[in-house]
Amino acid sequence: MAKSKGPDSGNKLKNPGRRRFLETALEGAGVAACVGAGLLDAGFDKGHNNPMPPKGQLKHYDDLKKIVKPGVAGSSFQSAPGPWHGRILSDYDDAIDRTRRGVENIIHGDLTDLPDHFDYKKQIDLVADELGSNIYRMSLDFGRLCPKEGEFNHELMAEYLRIIAYCRKRGVEPMVTLHHWPMPLSYCKKDPKTGKMIEGAWEHPDILKHFRFYIENIIQYFLHPEKIKAALSTDPDHNFSPENIDEVINNGLISDIITFNEPMMCRMGNLLGDFPPYQVGQLDKSRLVLDRVSEAHQFAYHEIRNAVAGSNATRNISHKVRLGIAYNYIKFAGDAPIPRWIAEILDQELNVRTIEKMERSGNTSDFMGAQYYSAFGTDLEDFARLAIQTMGGSWKPEGREYGDHPGFGYLDPNGMLEFLLKLEQKYPGKSKMVTEMGFADNQDKNRPFLIMEMVDKILEAIEKGVQIDAILLWSLCNNLEWTAGQGVGFGAYDKRADRLKTDNGHNISTRQVWTTLSRYLNNPCEETKRPVMELYQKAKAQYESKIIL
Repeated sequence: MAKSKGPDSGNKLKNPGRRRFLETALEGAGVAACVGAGLLDAGFDKGHNNPMPPKGQLKHYDDLKKIVKPGVAGSSFQSAPGPWHGRILSDYDDAIDRTRRGVENIIHGDLTDLPDHFDYKKQIDLVADELGSNIYRMSLDFGRLCPKEGEFNHELMAEYLRIIAYCRKRGVEPMVTLHHWPMPLSYCKKDPKTGKMIEGAWEHPDILKHFRFYIENIIQYFLHPEKIKAALSTDPDHNFSPENIDEVINNGLISDIITFNEPMMCRMGNLLGDFPPYQVGQLDKSRLVLDRVSEAHQFAYHEIRNAVAGSNATRNISHKVRLGIAYNYIKFAGDAPIPRWIAEILDQELNVRTIEKMERSGNTSDFMGAQYYSAFGTDLEDFARLAIQTMGGSWKPEGREYGDHPGFGYLDPNGMLEFLLKLEQKYPGKSKMVTEMGFADNQDKNRPFLIMEMVDKILEAIEKGVQIDAILLWSLCNNLEWTAGQGVGFGAYDKRADRLKTDNGHNISTRQVWTTLSRYLNNPCEETKRPVMELYQKAKAQYESKIIL
Protein backbone atom coordinates (compact mmCIF):
# COMPACT_ATOMS: atom_id res chain seq x y z
CA MET A 1 0.00 0.00 0.00
CA ALA A 2 1.22 3.49 -0.76
CA LYS A 3 2.77 5.15 2.26
CA SER A 4 1.09 8.14 3.77
CA LYS A 5 2.31 11.50 2.53
CA GLY A 6 0.43 13.55 5.08
CA PRO A 7 -2.21 16.17 4.36
CA ASP A 8 -2.59 17.36 0.77
CA SER A 9 -1.37 20.93 0.83
CA GLY A 10 -3.77 21.81 -1.97
CA ASN A 11 -6.88 21.11 0.07
CA LYS A 12 -8.70 24.08 1.60
CA LEU A 13 -10.50 23.28 4.82
CA LYS A 14 -13.23 25.89 4.83
CA ASN A 15 -15.67 24.37 7.29
CA PRO A 16 -15.07 25.07 10.98
CA GLY A 17 -15.38 22.90 14.05
CA ARG A 18 -16.26 19.26 13.70
CA ARG A 19 -16.17 19.26 9.90
CA ARG A 20 -12.66 20.69 9.96
CA PHE A 21 -11.55 18.00 12.42
CA LEU A 22 -12.99 15.25 10.21
CA GLU A 23 -11.43 16.52 7.00
CA THR A 24 -8.06 16.89 8.67
CA ALA A 25 -8.35 13.30 9.87
CA LEU A 26 -9.35 12.04 6.43
CA GLU A 27 -6.41 13.85 4.85
CA GLY A 28 -3.87 12.52 7.32
CA ALA A 29 -2.08 9.22 7.59
CA GLY A 30 -4.02 8.28 10.70
CA VAL A 31 -7.04 7.14 8.70
CA ALA A 32 -4.89 4.85 6.57
CA ALA A 33 -3.32 3.34 9.67
CA CYS A 34 -6.69 2.84 11.35
CA VAL A 35 -8.49 1.42 8.35
CA GLY A 36 -5.56 -0.65 7.19
CA ALA A 37 -5.78 -2.41 3.87
CA GLY A 38 -8.26 0.19 2.68
CA LEU A 39 -10.77 -1.99 0.86
CA LEU A 40 -13.28 -0.68 3.37
CA ASP A 41 -16.29 -2.88 2.92
CA ALA A 42 -17.08 -1.84 6.50
CA GLY A 43 -17.79 1.55 8.09
CA PHE A 44 -19.37 3.84 10.67
CA ASP A 45 -22.99 3.57 11.71
CA LYS A 46 -25.20 4.17 14.74
CA GLY A 47 -25.37 0.55 15.84
CA HIS A 48 -23.76 -1.17 18.77
CA ASN A 49 -21.23 -3.98 18.67
CA ASN A 50 -22.88 -7.22 17.66
CA PRO A 51 -19.86 -9.19 16.55
CA MET A 52 -21.16 -12.72 16.26
CA PRO A 53 -23.95 -13.82 13.90
CA PRO A 54 -27.08 -15.12 15.61
CA LYS A 55 -27.22 -18.86 16.20
CA GLY A 56 -30.97 -19.33 16.38
CA GLN A 57 -33.60 -20.44 13.92
CA LEU A 58 -34.35 -18.87 10.57
CA LYS A 59 -37.31 -16.59 11.23
CA HIS A 60 -38.36 -15.11 7.91
CA TYR A 61 -38.48 -17.94 5.36
CA ASP A 62 -42.16 -18.52 6.23
CA ASP A 63 -43.16 -15.02 5.14
CA LEU A 64 -41.91 -14.91 1.53
CA LYS A 65 -44.92 -14.40 -0.74
CA LYS A 66 -43.16 -13.50 -4.00
CA ILE A 67 -40.46 -14.89 -6.26
CA VAL A 68 -37.06 -13.29 -5.67
CA LYS A 69 -34.69 -14.14 -8.49
CA PRO A 70 -31.45 -15.80 -7.33
CA GLY A 71 -28.21 -15.21 -9.20
CA VAL A 72 -24.44 -15.03 -9.07
CA ALA A 73 -22.15 -12.07 -9.66
CA GLY A 74 -18.66 -11.52 -11.00
CA SER A 75 -16.53 -8.98 -12.85
CA SER A 76 -14.63 -9.19 -16.11
CA PHE A 77 -11.23 -8.16 -14.78
CA GLN A 78 -11.34 -10.31 -11.66
CA SER A 79 -12.20 -13.43 -13.64
CA ALA A 80 -9.65 -12.58 -16.32
CA PRO A 81 -6.81 -10.66 -14.63
CA GLY A 82 -3.50 -10.03 -16.28
CA PRO A 83 -2.82 -8.43 -19.67
CA TRP A 84 -5.50 -8.98 -22.32
CA HIS A 85 -3.79 -10.87 -25.16
CA GLY A 86 -0.47 -9.60 -23.83
CA ARG A 87 -1.52 -5.94 -23.88
CA ILE A 88 -1.40 -3.81 -20.72
CA LEU A 89 -4.43 -1.59 -21.24
CA SER A 90 -5.88 -0.66 -17.83
CA ASP A 91 -4.61 0.66 -14.52
CA TYR A 92 -5.15 -2.80 -12.98
CA ASP A 93 -3.30 -4.51 -15.82
CA ASP A 94 -0.44 -2.18 -14.93
CA ALA A 95 -0.72 -2.98 -11.20
CA ILE A 96 -0.36 -6.71 -11.83
CA ASP A 97 2.51 -6.17 -14.27
CA ARG A 98 4.48 -3.91 -11.91
CA THR A 99 3.93 -6.26 -8.96
CA ARG A 100 5.00 -9.33 -10.94
CA ARG A 101 8.16 -7.57 -12.14
CA GLY A 102 9.00 -6.51 -8.59
CA VAL A 103 8.93 -2.82 -9.52
CA GLU A 104 6.19 -1.93 -7.02
CA ASN A 105 4.29 -3.93 -4.38
CA ILE A 106 0.71 -3.03 -5.35
CA ILE A 107 -1.00 -6.43 -5.26
CA HIS A 108 -0.34 -7.85 -1.79
CA GLY A 109 -1.71 -11.34 -2.40
CA ASP A 110 -1.09 -14.34 -4.64
CA LEU A 111 -0.65 -13.71 -8.37
CA THR A 112 0.19 -17.26 -9.45
CA ASP A 113 -2.03 -19.44 -11.63
CA LEU A 114 -4.58 -16.75 -12.49
CA PRO A 115 -7.95 -17.73 -14.04
CA ASP A 116 -8.24 -18.33 -17.77
CA HIS A 117 -9.62 -15.54 -19.90
CA PHE A 118 -13.36 -15.83 -20.60
CA ASP A 119 -13.93 -19.46 -19.79
CA TYR A 120 -17.58 -18.50 -19.78
CA LYS A 121 -19.38 -21.51 -21.26
CA LYS A 122 -18.57 -23.83 -18.38
CA GLN A 123 -19.49 -21.17 -15.82
CA ILE A 124 -22.88 -20.37 -17.33
CA ASP A 125 -23.65 -24.08 -17.71
CA LEU A 126 -23.10 -24.43 -13.96
CA VAL A 127 -25.47 -21.54 -13.25
CA ALA A 128 -28.18 -23.09 -15.43
CA ASP A 129 -27.73 -26.80 -14.73
CA GLU A 130 -26.38 -27.14 -11.19
CA LEU A 131 -27.16 -24.00 -9.21
CA GLY A 132 -30.53 -23.35 -10.82
CA SER A 133 -30.02 -19.58 -10.56
CA ASN A 134 -31.77 -17.09 -12.83
CA ILE A 135 -29.21 -14.29 -13.17
CA TYR A 136 -25.56 -14.13 -14.23
CA ARG A 137 -24.06 -10.73 -13.48
CA MET A 138 -20.98 -9.81 -15.50
CA SER A 139 -19.16 -6.61 -16.38
CA LEU A 140 -17.62 -4.84 -19.33
CA ASP A 141 -14.08 -3.51 -18.84
CA PHE A 142 -13.89 0.20 -19.68
CA GLY A 143 -10.08 0.24 -19.53
CA ARG A 144 -9.69 -2.61 -22.01
CA LEU A 145 -12.56 -1.66 -24.33
CA CYS A 146 -11.41 1.97 -24.71
CA PRO A 147 -7.67 1.92 -23.93
CA LYS A 148 -6.83 5.16 -25.77
CA GLU A 149 -8.53 8.24 -27.18
CA GLY A 150 -10.69 7.25 -30.14
CA GLU A 151 -9.84 3.53 -29.84
CA PHE A 152 -12.51 0.88 -29.27
CA ASN A 153 -11.65 -2.80 -28.80
CA HIS A 154 -14.10 -4.49 -31.18
CA GLU A 155 -12.59 -7.93 -30.67
CA LEU A 156 -13.16 -7.81 -26.91
CA MET A 157 -16.69 -6.44 -27.33
CA ALA A 158 -17.52 -9.40 -29.56
CA GLU A 159 -16.40 -11.72 -26.74
CA TYR A 160 -18.71 -9.91 -24.31
CA LEU A 161 -21.64 -10.27 -26.72
CA ARG A 162 -21.03 -14.02 -26.92
CA ILE A 163 -21.19 -14.30 -23.12
CA ILE A 164 -24.47 -12.36 -23.01
CA ALA A 165 -25.96 -14.38 -25.85
CA TYR A 166 -24.89 -17.69 -24.32
CA CYS A 167 -26.70 -16.71 -21.12
CA ARG A 168 -29.85 -16.18 -23.17
CA LYS A 169 -29.35 -19.48 -24.95
CA ARG A 170 -29.19 -21.31 -21.59
CA GLY A 171 -32.19 -19.51 -20.12
CA VAL A 172 -30.07 -17.40 -17.74
CA GLU A 173 -30.74 -13.66 -17.51
CA PRO A 174 -27.59 -11.57 -18.07
CA MET A 175 -27.10 -8.49 -15.89
CA VAL A 176 -24.37 -6.23 -17.26
CA THR A 177 -22.22 -3.77 -15.30
CA LEU A 178 -20.72 -0.98 -17.39
CA HIS A 179 -18.04 0.12 -14.91
CA HIS A 180 -16.44 -2.18 -12.34
CA TRP A 181 -13.36 -0.05 -11.51
CA PRO A 182 -10.57 -0.60 -14.11
CA MET A 183 -9.74 2.56 -16.08
CA PRO A 184 -7.68 3.16 -19.26
CA LEU A 185 -4.02 3.40 -18.35
CA SER A 186 -3.41 6.04 -21.00
CA TYR A 187 -5.53 8.50 -19.01
CA CYS A 188 -3.54 8.00 -15.79
CA LYS A 189 -0.54 10.15 -14.91
CA LYS A 190 2.75 8.61 -13.81
CA ASP A 191 5.89 10.02 -12.28
CA PRO A 192 8.35 10.15 -15.20
CA LYS A 193 11.25 9.09 -12.96
CA THR A 194 9.75 6.31 -10.85
CA GLY A 195 6.87 5.17 -13.05
CA LYS A 196 4.54 5.28 -10.05
CA MET A 197 1.01 6.51 -10.59
CA ILE A 198 0.36 9.98 -9.24
CA GLU A 199 -3.07 10.71 -10.76
CA GLY A 200 -5.89 8.35 -11.62
CA ALA A 201 -7.86 8.41 -14.85
CA TRP A 202 -10.91 10.01 -13.22
CA GLU A 203 -8.73 13.07 -12.56
CA HIS A 204 -7.90 13.50 -16.27
CA PRO A 205 -9.65 16.58 -17.74
CA ASP A 206 -10.87 14.63 -20.80
CA ILE A 207 -12.09 11.49 -19.04
CA LEU A 208 -15.80 12.32 -19.30
CA LYS A 209 -15.43 12.83 -23.04
CA HIS A 210 -13.73 9.44 -23.26
CA PHE A 211 -16.44 7.79 -21.15
CA ARG A 212 -19.06 9.19 -23.52
CA PHE A 213 -17.14 7.60 -26.41
CA TYR A 214 -17.28 4.29 -24.52
CA ILE A 215 -21.05 4.45 -23.92
CA GLU A 216 -21.78 5.50 -27.51
CA ASN A 217 -19.83 2.52 -28.85
CA ILE A 218 -21.38 -0.14 -26.64
CA ILE A 219 -24.84 1.19 -27.50
CA GLN A 220 -24.03 0.57 -31.16
CA TYR A 221 -23.34 -3.07 -30.33
CA PHE A 222 -26.41 -3.45 -28.15
CA LEU A 223 -28.80 -1.90 -30.69
CA HIS A 224 -27.68 -3.08 -34.13
CA PRO A 225 -28.52 -6.63 -35.28
CA GLU A 226 -25.67 -6.82 -37.76
CA LYS A 227 -23.10 -6.39 -34.97
CA ILE A 228 -24.78 -9.12 -32.92
CA LYS A 229 -24.86 -11.46 -35.93
CA ALA A 230 -21.21 -10.77 -36.77
CA ALA A 231 -20.05 -11.51 -33.20
CA LEU A 232 -22.08 -14.69 -32.77
CA SER A 233 -21.57 -16.13 -36.25
CA THR A 234 -17.79 -15.83 -35.88
CA ASP A 235 -17.70 -17.54 -32.46
CA PRO A 236 -14.65 -19.83 -32.60
CA ASP A 237 -16.45 -22.44 -30.47
CA HIS A 238 -19.56 -22.45 -32.73
CA ASN A 239 -22.01 -22.12 -29.84
CA PHE A 240 -24.71 -20.31 -31.84
CA SER A 241 -26.89 -21.61 -34.63
CA PRO A 242 -28.71 -19.19 -36.96
CA GLU A 243 -31.86 -19.91 -34.94
CA ASN A 244 -30.06 -19.02 -31.69
CA ILE A 245 -28.90 -15.73 -33.21
CA ASP A 246 -32.36 -14.79 -34.46
CA GLU A 247 -33.87 -15.63 -31.08
CA VAL A 248 -31.39 -13.37 -29.25
CA ILE A 249 -32.10 -10.49 -31.62
CA ASN A 250 -35.88 -10.89 -31.50
CA ASN A 251 -36.29 -11.46 -27.77
CA GLY A 252 -33.87 -8.85 -26.44
CA LEU A 253 -30.30 -8.97 -25.22
CA ILE A 254 -30.30 -7.26 -21.80
CA SER A 255 -32.99 -6.24 -19.32
CA ASP A 256 -30.95 -4.93 -16.35
CA ILE A 257 -27.85 -2.74 -16.55
CA ILE A 258 -25.71 -1.48 -13.66
CA THR A 259 -23.94 1.67 -14.78
CA PHE A 260 -21.49 1.80 -11.84
CA ASN A 261 -20.48 -0.81 -9.31
CA GLU A 262 -19.64 0.68 -5.90
CA PRO A 263 -18.95 4.30 -6.95
CA MET A 264 -17.70 4.97 -3.43
CA MET A 265 -14.65 2.82 -4.14
CA CYS A 266 -13.68 5.09 -7.05
CA ARG A 267 -12.95 7.67 -4.33
CA MET A 268 -10.80 5.41 -2.19
CA GLY A 269 -7.73 5.64 -4.43
CA ASN A 270 -7.42 9.27 -3.30
CA LEU A 271 -8.28 8.63 0.35
CA LEU A 272 -6.70 5.36 1.47
CA GLY A 273 -4.29 4.53 -1.31
CA ASP A 274 -5.04 0.88 -2.05
CA PHE A 275 -6.72 1.64 -5.38
CA PRO A 276 -5.41 3.65 -8.33
CA PRO A 277 -3.91 6.22 -8.06
CA TYR A 278 -2.63 4.87 -4.69
CA GLN A 279 -2.71 8.27 -2.96
CA VAL A 280 -3.64 8.97 0.67
CA GLY A 281 -5.70 11.77 2.18
CA GLN A 282 -6.69 13.73 -0.94
CA LEU A 283 -10.22 14.58 0.14
CA ASP A 284 -10.84 17.31 -2.45
CA LYS A 285 -9.66 15.04 -5.27
CA SER A 286 -11.86 12.23 -4.00
CA ARG A 287 -14.84 14.57 -4.22
CA LEU A 288 -13.81 15.60 -7.74
CA VAL A 289 -13.76 11.92 -8.70
CA LEU A 290 -17.24 11.43 -7.23
CA ASP A 291 -18.55 14.44 -9.16
CA ARG A 292 -17.21 13.01 -12.42
CA VAL A 293 -18.48 9.51 -11.73
CA SER A 294 -21.92 11.03 -11.07
CA GLU A 295 -21.77 12.94 -14.38
CA ALA A 296 -20.73 9.76 -16.18
CA HIS A 297 -23.72 7.89 -14.75
CA GLN A 298 -26.13 10.65 -15.74
CA PHE A 299 -24.84 10.56 -19.31
CA ALA A 300 -24.99 6.75 -19.52
CA TYR A 301 -28.52 6.65 -18.13
CA HIS A 302 -29.96 9.26 -20.48
CA GLU A 303 -28.00 8.11 -23.54
CA ILE A 304 -29.12 4.50 -23.21
CA ARG A 305 -32.69 5.53 -22.40
CA ASN A 306 -32.86 7.80 -25.46
CA ALA A 307 -31.23 5.21 -27.72
CA VAL A 308 -33.68 2.52 -26.68
CA ALA A 309 -36.68 4.83 -27.06
CA GLY A 310 -35.56 5.89 -30.52
CA SER A 311 -34.72 2.44 -31.85
CA ASN A 312 -37.36 0.85 -34.06
CA ALA A 313 -35.02 -1.59 -35.77
CA THR A 314 -34.44 -4.05 -32.96
CA ARG A 315 -35.18 -4.98 -29.39
CA ASN A 316 -31.62 -6.09 -28.62
CA ILE A 317 -31.89 -4.00 -25.49
CA SER A 318 -35.32 -4.70 -24.11
CA HIS A 319 -37.66 -1.70 -24.21
CA LYS A 320 -38.27 -2.52 -20.56
CA VAL A 321 -34.57 -2.18 -19.77
CA ARG A 322 -33.78 -0.91 -16.26
CA LEU A 323 -30.64 0.96 -15.28
CA GLY A 324 -29.33 1.27 -11.75
CA ILE A 325 -26.28 1.69 -9.52
CA ALA A 326 -24.80 -0.87 -7.10
CA TYR A 327 -23.80 0.66 -3.75
CA ASN A 328 -21.60 -0.88 -1.08
CA TYR A 329 -22.47 -0.16 2.55
CA ILE A 330 -19.71 1.00 4.86
CA LYS A 331 -20.77 0.17 8.40
CA PHE A 332 -18.89 1.01 11.57
CA ALA A 333 -20.42 -0.43 14.74
CA GLY A 334 -19.81 0.49 18.37
CA ASP A 335 -19.69 3.60 20.52
CA ALA A 336 -16.15 3.90 21.85
CA PRO A 337 -13.53 5.20 21.56
CA ILE A 338 -14.50 7.38 18.63
CA PRO A 339 -17.18 9.94 19.55
CA ARG A 340 -20.52 9.36 17.95
CA TRP A 341 -20.53 12.69 16.12
CA ILE A 342 -17.37 11.74 14.22
CA ALA A 343 -19.00 8.47 13.20
CA GLU A 344 -22.05 10.32 11.93
CA ILE A 345 -19.96 12.79 9.91
CA LEU A 346 -18.00 9.93 8.33
CA ASP A 347 -21.25 8.17 7.49
CA GLN A 348 -22.47 11.36 5.83
CA GLU A 349 -19.23 11.80 3.87
CA LEU A 350 -18.75 8.23 2.66
CA ASN A 351 -22.23 6.68 2.49
CA VAL A 352 -24.79 9.46 2.23
CA ARG A 353 -22.78 11.87 0.06
CA THR A 354 -21.95 9.13 -2.45
CA ILE A 355 -25.53 7.89 -2.81
CA GLU A 356 -27.05 11.37 -2.98
CA LYS A 357 -24.49 12.49 -5.57
CA MET A 358 -25.26 9.49 -7.75
CA GLU A 359 -29.05 9.43 -7.31
CA ARG A 360 -29.58 13.23 -7.37
CA SER A 361 -33.36 13.68 -7.57
CA GLY A 362 -33.88 9.93 -7.64
CA ASN A 363 -35.17 10.02 -11.23
CA THR A 364 -32.00 8.87 -12.98
CA SER A 365 -32.01 5.26 -11.83
CA ASP A 366 -34.64 2.57 -12.06
CA PHE A 367 -33.35 0.38 -9.25
CA MET A 368 -30.73 0.43 -6.48
CA GLY A 369 -28.25 -2.36 -5.86
CA ALA A 370 -27.29 -3.10 -2.24
CA GLN A 371 -23.94 -4.71 -1.40
CA TYR A 372 -22.60 -5.44 2.08
CA TYR A 373 -20.01 -7.83 3.51
CA SER A 374 -18.83 -7.01 7.04
CA ALA A 375 -18.79 -4.58 9.96
CA PHE A 376 -15.89 -2.63 11.41
CA GLY A 377 -15.63 -1.96 15.14
CA THR A 378 -14.65 1.46 16.39
CA ASP A 379 -12.83 -0.01 19.38
CA LEU A 380 -9.06 -0.08 19.74
CA GLU A 381 -8.87 -3.84 19.22
CA ASP A 382 -10.24 -3.64 15.69
CA PHE A 383 -8.05 -0.64 14.88
CA ALA A 384 -5.04 -2.56 16.16
CA ARG A 385 -5.99 -5.60 14.05
CA LEU A 386 -5.99 -3.60 10.81
CA ALA A 387 -2.87 -1.65 11.75
CA ILE A 388 -1.01 -4.92 12.35
CA GLN A 389 -2.25 -6.29 9.02
CA THR A 390 -1.11 -3.12 7.28
CA MET A 391 2.39 -3.82 8.57
CA GLY A 392 2.27 -7.41 7.32
CA GLY A 393 1.24 -9.14 10.55
CA SER A 394 -1.83 -11.13 11.50
CA TRP A 395 -3.95 -10.90 14.65
CA LYS A 396 -7.71 -11.20 15.34
CA PRO A 397 -9.45 -10.10 18.54
CA GLU A 398 -11.22 -12.81 20.48
CA GLY A 399 -15.01 -12.97 20.43
CA ARG A 400 -15.39 -11.86 16.82
CA GLU A 401 -15.72 -13.85 13.64
CA TYR A 402 -13.57 -12.74 10.70
CA GLY A 403 -13.43 -14.05 7.18
CA ASP A 404 -10.32 -14.65 5.09
CA HIS A 405 -10.25 -11.26 3.38
CA PRO A 406 -7.51 -9.26 5.13
CA GLY A 407 -9.18 -5.88 4.56
CA PHE A 408 -12.69 -6.74 5.71
CA GLY A 409 -14.16 -6.31 9.18
CA TYR A 410 -15.97 -8.84 11.33
CA LEU A 411 -18.95 -10.82 10.12
CA ASP A 412 -22.38 -9.41 10.96
CA PRO A 413 -25.30 -10.28 8.63
CA ASN A 414 -27.46 -7.66 10.40
CA GLY A 415 -25.68 -4.96 8.40
CA MET A 416 -27.49 -5.97 5.22
CA LEU A 417 -30.89 -5.48 6.88
CA GLU A 418 -29.83 -2.06 8.18
CA PHE A 419 -28.68 -0.96 4.73
CA LEU A 420 -31.83 -2.11 2.94
CA LEU A 421 -34.06 -0.35 5.46
CA LYS A 422 -32.03 2.87 5.12
CA LEU A 423 -32.36 2.77 1.33
CA GLU A 424 -36.09 2.20 1.61
CA GLN A 425 -36.48 5.09 4.06
CA LYS A 426 -34.57 7.45 1.76
CA TYR A 427 -35.98 6.16 -1.55
CA PRO A 428 -39.36 4.57 -0.72
CA GLY A 429 -40.94 2.34 -3.32
CA LYS A 430 -37.93 2.19 -5.63
CA SER A 431 -36.97 -1.32 -6.67
CA LYS A 432 -33.94 -2.75 -4.83
CA MET A 433 -31.70 -5.71 -5.61
CA VAL A 434 -29.01 -7.34 -3.52
CA THR A 435 -26.42 -7.23 -6.28
CA GLU A 436 -23.62 -8.73 -4.14
CA MET A 437 -23.40 -10.58 -0.85
CA GLY A 438 -21.06 -13.27 0.40
CA PHE A 439 -18.16 -14.19 2.70
CA ALA A 440 -14.49 -14.97 2.19
CA ASP A 441 -13.91 -18.51 3.46
CA ASN A 442 -11.07 -20.45 1.88
CA GLN A 443 -12.20 -23.71 3.53
CA ASP A 444 -15.91 -23.15 2.82
CA LYS A 445 -16.76 -24.26 6.37
CA ASN A 446 -18.50 -21.20 7.88
CA ARG A 447 -19.83 -19.59 4.71
CA PRO A 448 -22.83 -21.92 4.14
CA PHE A 449 -24.34 -20.95 7.50
CA LEU A 450 -23.50 -17.26 7.12
CA ILE A 451 -25.09 -17.08 3.68
CA MET A 452 -28.33 -18.57 5.01
CA GLU A 453 -28.30 -16.03 7.86
CA MET A 454 -27.73 -13.19 5.38
CA VAL A 455 -30.62 -14.32 3.19
CA ASP A 456 -32.82 -14.44 6.30
CA LYS A 457 -32.02 -10.76 6.92
CA ILE A 458 -32.88 -9.92 3.31
CA LEU A 459 -36.21 -11.72 3.64
CA GLU A 460 -36.86 -9.74 6.82
CA ALA A 461 -36.37 -6.55 4.80
CA ILE A 462 -38.95 -7.79 2.28
CA GLU A 463 -41.33 -8.51 5.18
CA LYS A 464 -40.85 -4.91 6.34
CA GLY A 465 -41.84 -3.51 2.94
CA VAL A 466 -38.62 -3.28 0.92
CA GLN A 467 -39.20 -4.29 -2.71
CA ILE A 468 -36.32 -6.66 -3.49
CA ASP A 469 -36.33 -8.32 -6.90
CA ALA A 470 -33.12 -10.36 -6.84
CA ILE A 471 -30.37 -11.72 -4.57
CA LEU A 472 -26.95 -12.30 -6.11
CA LEU A 473 -24.15 -14.31 -4.53
CA TRP A 474 -20.59 -13.04 -4.80
CA SER A 475 -19.17 -15.01 -6.42
CA LEU A 476 -19.61 -17.96 -8.76
CA CYS A 477 -15.88 -18.78 -8.85
CA ASN A 478 -12.84 -17.79 -6.83
CA ASN A 479 -11.09 -14.97 -8.64
CA LEU A 480 -8.67 -12.08 -8.14
CA GLU A 481 -9.81 -9.97 -5.20
CA TRP A 482 -8.01 -6.82 -6.34
CA THR A 483 -5.06 -5.93 -4.08
CA ALA A 484 -5.74 -9.02 -1.92
CA GLY A 485 -4.75 -11.18 -4.88
CA GLN A 486 -5.88 -14.64 -5.86
CA GLY A 487 -5.83 -16.36 -2.46
CA VAL A 488 -9.11 -15.02 -1.04
CA GLY A 489 -11.99 -17.45 -1.59
CA PHE A 490 -15.49 -16.08 -2.18
CA GLY A 491 -16.51 -18.58 -4.84
CA ALA A 492 -18.95 -21.46 -4.80
CA TYR A 493 -16.47 -23.05 -7.23
CA ASP A 494 -12.76 -22.70 -7.75
CA LYS A 495 -11.26 -20.47 -10.43
CA ARG A 496 -11.57 -23.12 -13.14
CA ALA A 497 -15.31 -23.47 -12.44
CA ASP A 498 -14.66 -26.85 -10.81
CA ARG A 499 -16.03 -27.88 -7.44
CA LEU A 500 -14.01 -26.55 -4.55
CA LYS A 501 -11.32 -29.00 -3.54
CA THR A 502 -11.39 -28.67 0.23
CA ASP A 503 -9.18 -30.84 2.37
CA ASN A 504 -11.09 -30.59 5.65
CA GLY A 505 -13.77 -33.19 4.95
CA HIS A 506 -16.87 -31.16 5.93
CA ASN A 507 -20.08 -32.01 4.16
CA ILE A 508 -22.08 -28.79 3.65
CA SER A 509 -20.84 -26.51 0.86
CA THR A 510 -21.77 -23.09 -0.49
CA ARG A 511 -22.67 -24.74 -3.77
CA GLN A 512 -25.18 -26.98 -2.01
CA VAL A 513 -26.65 -24.12 0.00
CA TRP A 514 -27.07 -21.79 -2.98
CA THR A 515 -28.67 -24.52 -5.08
CA THR A 516 -31.20 -25.21 -2.31
CA LEU A 517 -31.88 -21.51 -1.72
CA SER A 518 -32.32 -20.90 -5.47
CA ARG A 519 -35.07 -23.51 -5.63
CA TYR A 520 -36.86 -21.85 -2.71
CA LEU A 521 -36.48 -18.27 -3.97
CA ASN A 522 -37.80 -19.31 -7.40
CA ASN A 523 -40.78 -21.10 -5.89
CA PRO A 524 -41.40 -20.24 -2.22
CA CYS A 525 -43.61 -22.98 -0.81
CA GLU A 526 -43.57 -25.63 1.89
CA GLU A 527 -42.01 -28.20 -0.42
CA THR A 528 -39.00 -26.02 -1.27
CA LYS A 529 -38.72 -24.53 2.24
CA ARG A 530 -38.33 -27.88 4.01
CA PRO A 531 -34.90 -28.69 2.46
CA VAL A 532 -33.73 -25.16 3.35
CA MET A 533 -34.58 -25.64 7.03
CA GLU A 534 -32.96 -29.09 7.14
CA LEU A 535 -29.80 -27.81 5.47
CA TYR A 536 -29.68 -24.84 7.84
CA GLN A 537 -29.42 -27.09 10.88
CA LYS A 538 -26.51 -28.97 9.32
CA ALA A 539 -24.77 -25.76 8.25
CA LYS A 540 -25.29 -24.31 11.74
CA ALA A 541 -23.74 -27.40 13.37
CA GLN A 542 -20.84 -27.20 10.96
CA TYR A 543 -20.33 -23.50 11.73
CA GLU A 544 -20.41 -24.02 15.50
CA SER A 545 -18.24 -27.13 15.57
CA LYS A 546 -14.60 -26.78 16.57
CA ILE A 547 -13.75 -30.03 14.88
CA ILE A 548 -14.43 -30.40 11.19
CA LEU A 549 -17.39 -32.59 10.30
